[in-house]
Amino acid sequence: MNDLDALTTTRSWTRSRKPFNEDAVSAGPGWVCVVDGATPLGSDPDGNRKTSAFASRLAGAVGPGLTPGNITEHLRAALQHAQDGGQHGATATIAAAAWDGDTVATAIMGDSLILLELKSGETEDLQDPAFEGREARLLAPVIDAMAAGLAPGDAYAAAVPVLRSEREKRNTEAGVWVMSDSTAPADAAAHLSVRTFPRETVHRIAAVTDGMWRAVELFGITTPAGLLDAAQNDAVDPVLDALVQAEAADPDRSSYPRFSFADDAALAFAAL
Repeated sequence: MNDLDALTTTRSWTRSRKPFNEDAVSAGPGWVCVVDGATPLGSDPDGNRKTSAFASRLAGAVGPGLTPGNITEHLRAALQHAQDGGQHGATATIAAAAWDGDTVATAIMGDSLILLELKSGETEDLQDPAFEGREARLLAPVIDAMAAGLAPGDAYAAAVPVLRSEREKRNTEAGVWVMSDSTAPADAAAHLSVRTFPRETVHRIAAVTDGMWRAVELFGITTPAGLLDAAQNDAVDPVLDALVQAEAADPDRSSYPRFSFADDAALAFAAL
């Protein structure tokens, strides 16, 4: 730990309404990370538990020893560790950041993201380029169908074959890439979206799963800066409570289109 790490505040939150939380977090001096597991396709009654275990094992392997210079290799090794727990068809997105006295590095795969606030006051949500706009594209036919009078349940059901096809193409040349318990770790790590920033320009940073980001992007419960304020002031729980209420107020997903009624949520925060 360097002197700057001693001055860094890190906090993390995660919440789920499933039997097993498929989001996982890791945060400490010099790093933050979130992992968002995805249950395998099919009807495995134990899929939720297996996915939760994979996500927890992956996040748990991210930590001490992670630096801006080795972020890709560190996450490759973390995935190898997670795969040692067995192969069940589980996948996950990941967003991680590491810093030292000079540099902040971020690595993202999938639809988790890094929320960065610069000392200029500007905020930027860093996303995997392969996933930018993907959710909106997949939701567009559902929204159009509901606007044309189709019942919400039928509109979402019509999208299932497309979603299934998209999932089956993951980690192939025809699809997008995510962390997986059955993909070669080196191949997965090669598809991480990595960026670096001078540490002196960064004020606050958060790794955020898409379920947490709903509070900002979908429901408008808070702003990017407001979410960082909530994290810094240890006040994320009220945001999560409001998110639960907003999801419950739109049970058919017609007012706020989304593929899952509710989602796990996780955030790992650092004030640099």
